[in-house]
Amino acid sequence: MNGSARVLALIIPLLSLSAIFAQIDPSSPQISPEERRRIIQQQENLWNLQPSGAPRAFRSNNVPYAPAPIFTGFQNLLSVETVEVAGAEGGYLNANGIYISIPAQAFPDTSRVRIRLVVLREPRDFILAGVPLNLKQGNRHILLESVGMFHIDFRDAITDRSIEPQTEIAAYAAITDTNVNADVQNARVYYRSDDSNDWIEKSTFDNEVDGAGGSPVVSMELDGGFGLYTGIDKSGWWNFDIPEPEITCLRGTVARSDVHVFAAGLSYNGLDQVVPDVQGHFRINALKNEKVKVYAVQARRVQTSGENRLVPLEIGQLQPLTTHDVTAHTSDPAARCMAIGHIDMHGIDAGIAGNRERLLELLGLPDNTN
Repeated sequence: MNGSARVLALIIPLLSLSAIFAQIDPSSPQISPEERRRIIQQQENLWNLQPSGAPRAFRSNNVPYAPAPIFTGFQNLLSVETVEVAGAEGGYLNANGIYISIPAQAFPDTSRVRIRLVVLREPRDFILAGVPLNLKQGNRHILLESVGMFHIDFRDAITDRSIEPQTEIAAYAAITDTNVNADVQNARVYYRSDDSNDWIEKSTFDNEVDGAGGSPVVSMELDGGFGLYTGIDKSGWWNFDIPEPEITCLRGTVARSDVHVFAAGLSYNGLDQVVPDVQGHFRINALKNEKVKVYAVQARRVQTSGENRLVPLEIGQLQPLTTHDVTAHTSDPAARCMAIGHIDMHGIDAGIAGNRERLLELLGLPDNTN
């Protein structure tokens, strides 16, 4: 093959690539379903991909995709309690069923400490927070059911610098689930940092004080409705939980592939999140035989006031549903996931994302209803 022929052989595939990439984005709402399928099929043929009819987490190599960053675009709609204390003196903060006790000398090197507390008490709060409650165990994620969850943030009140306590802080949580009469020994405390996708188990509720100082004091008084944990040692999300083994999965499709799909508990406090495959197929976990809300959010990242954040552009949803009474999990390719149908996406007014009342009404979950 002469030089010209070799150059031509290289150019022709590149032209083919250009022709394909010049086509309309398959996630564009302006194209028909038939056109979307045709474009996706061309891309799969070009890159020798397995057709995307299988759920995203189970392609040819059966290895799950890495989890996508969680969508936190509604967290600004959560109520925040703030208090400033003298670093060497300590203080307390009480917000919506969570009581934080800061001992003296917790921040000995900081003159003034600003503490911000966000408490999640009901399903609407968990939807706005957008934090998945799944615990990684081996190659699968166990879904958690929260009985009390909060986010705490410690900052230097003068410089706004993030700081951490040098002495562990106590948190008293009013247990939200009045039906928690079961084995107290199964209760757990979990922690999740702001820059991580994983929850870490910190301790059980029933630990006693270790004479050598090894274990934090943890107890639960069901009669009084409070759990006590004395091991708060850093900023981030903290969750009081009784592990829920009765998990099932749901399967469906969504009109766009560039979305986050959520299954939020309505009869329990908990949330799972997945990203669909390129054809919009998804599978997601939820608690078995419980009422849930399935919805999807499409967003883009924008720079506003020096802050890089996700702004929701479209929302799609299904009517609340009751999950079937079948134990299943998305980690099993053969799992009997409940078919829940198709989610259509709709553009939303820019003001909705910044208005708690309007957003919850859009999702059919106004603040004045259960």
